[in-house]
Amino acid sequence: IFFRGFQMSKPEASQNGAAKAPKRSRHEPSAEGAGRPKKKSKVTEGSSGSKSTVQNGEVPTPQQNAPKVLVILEHAGLLLGQVGSKRDVLLCHQEHANYLKVVRKDPAVYRPDIIHQTLLALFDSPLAKAGRLHVLINTVRNRCIEINPRTRIPRTFKRFQGLMSQLLGQGKGTVTTPDGEVLFKISTNPVHAYIPENGKVYIVASGVEYRSAQQLVKDFASEKCMTSKILKEPLQAVFVVNTTNDKLQPPQVDYFTDALDVSQYPITPPVACSKVVEVFERIWSIW
Repeated sequence: IFFRGFQMSKPEASQNGAAKAPKRSRHEPSAEGAGRPKKKSKVTEGSSGSKSTVQNGEVPTPQQNAPKVLVILEHAGLLLGQVGSKRDVLLCHQEHANYLKVVRKDPAVYRPDIIHQTLLALFDSPLAKAGRLHVLINTVRNRCIEINPRTRIPRTFKRFQGLMSQLLGQGKGTVTTPDGEVLFKISTNPVHAYIPENGKVYIVASGVEYRSAQQLVKDFASEKCMTSKILKEPLQAVFVVNTTNDKLQPPQVDYFTDALDVSQYPITPPVACSKVVEVFERIWSIW
């Protein structure tokens, strides 16, 4: 018995078939590239003869003097220590549990993971990508850290640890890109100096007065903008979030004017910050 051989031809890809995923481009400077060799970028000649970096799909530049939101992350557990022969190590309650026990330190204070998760929630938001968000970190030792609004936060905690060790421990007080753009810097000003004079400051915490998203949109849509002398930009509102732990307790600060809860359920600082920025994305139609 003979079988007639046949050859299956490869199906032709339809024009409406699945296309290759486009290469992701970013207009914001990435903190993941800090300290790495500089990569070449394509440049074009502008009408004025100056060179500019070309990036496909770039998000439009936000309009000048557009109102912004300031979020202050208080009581951040960003503390360094010497573990064995390694100096300027960013200590974490899980990774360095044995070391903290030996030196008789409370592991609950050493929570840089909360700061990392909260920064990812803030800077991954459409509000941040639209250039309408400022973030400050105030550590448990009252070191104020200013973050470039265009910074892309590292995806991994290990990389974030390295950047914070570089920022807090090497004496420079800054983290820059290979191009020299400052991503993080330790400010000589106290955190409350960034708040506009007579400006309202809202603590976001659990267990205080609850306000729904609809009510917050209504309240802040009519809020008067005030200019920060240091940032030199108009701020629609200032929010303070306690990042000591994941219980969203009211921070021990004396520069606030009001307190609000953004959920009827217990939530963590990253979730609280996401709900806050969502309010202003609704007000300003940023999606």
